[in-house]
Amino acid sequence: AYPFGFGLTYTTFALGQVTLSADTLRPGEMVQARAILRNTGDRPGEETVQLYIHDRFASCVRPVKELKAFRKVTLVPGEEVEVVFDVTEDMLKFHTASGAFAAEPGAFDIMLGLSSADTTSVELTLLAE
Repeated sequence: AYPFGFGLTYTTFALGQVTLSADTLRPGEMVQARAILRNTGDRPGEETVQLYIHDRFASCVRPVKELKAFRKVTLVPGEEVEVVFDVTEDMLKFHTASGAFAAEPGAFDIMLGLSSADTTSVELTLLAE
Protein backbone atom coordinates (compact mmCIF):
# COMPACT_ATOMS: atom_id res chain seq x y z
CA ALA A 1 0.00 0.00 0.00
CA TYR A 2 2.94 2.35 0.67
CA PRO A 3 6.42 2.64 -0.88
CA PHE A 4 9.47 1.57 1.12
CA GLY A 5 10.55 4.38 3.43
CA PHE A 6 7.14 6.02 3.52
CA GLY A 7 6.39 7.65 6.84
CA LEU A 8 4.07 10.24 8.27
CA THR A 9 5.39 13.24 10.15
CA TYR A 10 4.08 16.48 11.60
CA THR A 11 6.15 18.58 9.23
CA THR A 12 7.32 18.57 5.60
CA PHE A 13 10.74 18.19 4.03
CA ALA A 14 12.26 18.94 0.63
CA LEU A 15 15.34 17.28 -0.83
CA GLY A 16 17.34 19.32 -3.34
CA GLN A 17 19.13 18.26 -6.49
CA VAL A 18 21.58 15.36 -6.20
CA THR A 19 25.18 16.06 -7.16
CA LEU A 20 28.27 13.86 -7.35
CA SER A 21 31.84 14.90 -6.55
CA ALA A 22 32.85 13.18 -9.82
CA ASP A 23 30.97 11.59 -12.75
CA THR A 24 33.33 8.61 -12.86
CA LEU A 25 34.56 6.16 -10.24
CA ARG A 26 37.87 4.31 -10.50
CA PRO A 27 38.28 0.97 -8.69
CA GLY A 28 39.45 1.53 -5.12
CA GLU A 29 38.32 5.17 -5.07
CA MET A 30 35.23 6.92 -3.66
CA VAL A 31 32.71 9.44 -4.96
CA GLN A 32 30.43 11.53 -2.76
CA ALA A 33 26.72 11.94 -3.50
CA ARG A 34 25.16 14.97 -1.84
CA ALA A 35 21.90 16.91 -1.61
CA ILE A 36 20.42 19.61 0.59
CA LEU A 37 17.60 18.53 2.93
CA ARG A 38 15.33 21.31 4.21
CA ASN A 39 12.53 21.34 6.77
CA THR A 40 9.84 23.26 4.89
CA GLY A 41 7.21 22.87 7.60
CA ASP A 42 6.47 24.78 10.78
CA ARG A 43 7.48 22.08 13.31
CA PRO A 44 10.72 20.27 14.14
CA GLY A 45 10.99 16.79 12.68
CA GLU A 46 13.12 13.84 11.61
CA GLU A 47 13.53 12.60 8.06
CA THR A 48 15.43 9.63 6.63
CA VAL A 49 17.34 10.26 3.41
CA GLN A 50 17.94 7.06 1.43
CA LEU A 51 20.63 6.14 -1.11
CA TYR A 52 19.70 3.67 -3.86
CA ILE A 53 21.71 2.36 -6.80
CA HIS A 54 20.76 0.74 -10.10
CA ASP A 55 23.18 -1.02 -12.45
CA ARG A 56 21.98 -0.15 -15.96
CA PHE A 57 23.80 -2.84 -17.97
CA ALA A 58 24.79 -5.83 -15.82
CA SER A 59 25.61 -9.36 -16.94
CA CYS A 60 22.45 -10.56 -15.16
CA VAL A 61 19.18 -9.00 -14.05
CA ARG A 62 19.63 -6.47 -11.22
CA PRO A 63 17.11 -4.76 -8.92
CA VAL A 64 15.56 -1.52 -10.17
CA LYS A 65 16.42 0.15 -6.85
CA GLU A 66 18.83 -1.30 -4.32
CA LEU A 67 19.03 0.43 -0.93
CA LYS A 68 22.71 0.93 -0.02
CA ALA A 69 22.69 3.54 2.77
CA PHE A 70 20.51 5.94 4.73
CA ARG A 71 20.87 8.91 7.10
CA LYS A 72 18.36 10.04 9.71
CA VAL A 73 18.36 13.83 10.10
CA THR A 74 16.60 16.03 12.68
CA LEU A 75 15.82 19.62 11.64
CA VAL A 76 13.96 22.59 13.09
CA PRO A 77 11.62 24.63 10.85
CA GLY A 78 13.49 26.38 8.05
CA GLU A 79 16.77 24.59 8.82
CA GLU A 80 18.68 22.86 6.06
CA VAL A 81 21.65 20.53 6.00
CA GLU A 82 23.77 18.94 3.30
CA VAL A 83 23.44 15.15 3.42
CA VAL A 84 26.54 13.35 2.10
CA PHE A 85 26.97 9.68 1.18
CA ASP A 86 30.24 7.99 0.19
CA VAL A 87 29.77 5.77 -2.87
CA THR A 88 32.43 3.08 -3.22
CA GLU A 89 33.12 0.28 -5.67
CA ASP A 90 32.10 -2.24 -2.98
CA MET A 91 28.57 -0.78 -2.99
CA LEU A 92 28.31 -1.63 -6.70
CA LYS A 93 29.36 -5.28 -6.38
CA PHE A 94 27.03 -8.24 -6.92
CA HIS A 95 27.20 -11.91 -7.93
CA THR A 96 27.82 -11.73 -11.67
CA ALA A 97 26.61 -14.20 -14.31
CA SER A 98 29.95 -16.03 -13.96
CA GLY A 99 29.43 -16.35 -10.18
CA ALA A 100 32.11 -13.85 -9.14
CA PHE A 101 31.32 -11.16 -6.56
CA ALA A 102 32.44 -8.06 -8.47
CA ALA A 103 31.46 -4.67 -9.79
CA GLU A 104 31.20 -4.55 -13.57
CA PRO A 105 32.36 -1.37 -15.32
CA GLY A 106 29.57 0.72 -16.81
CA ALA A 107 26.74 3.12 -16.01
CA PHE A 108 24.94 3.25 -12.66
CA ASP A 109 22.07 5.39 -11.42
CA ILE A 110 22.78 6.90 -8.00
CA MET A 111 19.49 7.93 -6.39
CA LEU A 112 18.72 9.92 -3.25
CA GLY A 113 15.22 10.20 -1.89
CA LEU A 114 12.84 10.36 1.05
CA SER A 115 11.20 7.06 0.04
CA SER A 116 11.70 4.49 -2.70
CA ALA A 117 9.01 6.23 -4.78
CA ASP A 118 10.44 9.73 -4.30
CA THR A 119 14.01 9.74 -5.65
CA THR A 120 16.21 11.90 -7.85
CA SER A 121 19.00 10.23 -9.79
CA VAL A 122 22.33 11.08 -11.37
CA GLU A 123 24.57 8.89 -13.51
CA LEU A 124 27.88 7.48 -12.31
CA THR A 125 30.26 5.54 -14.56
CA LEU A 126 32.44 2.84 -13.02
CA LEU A 127 35.69 2.63 -14.99
CA ALA A 128 37.57 -0.59 -15.68
CA GLU A 129 40.83 -1.26 -13.85
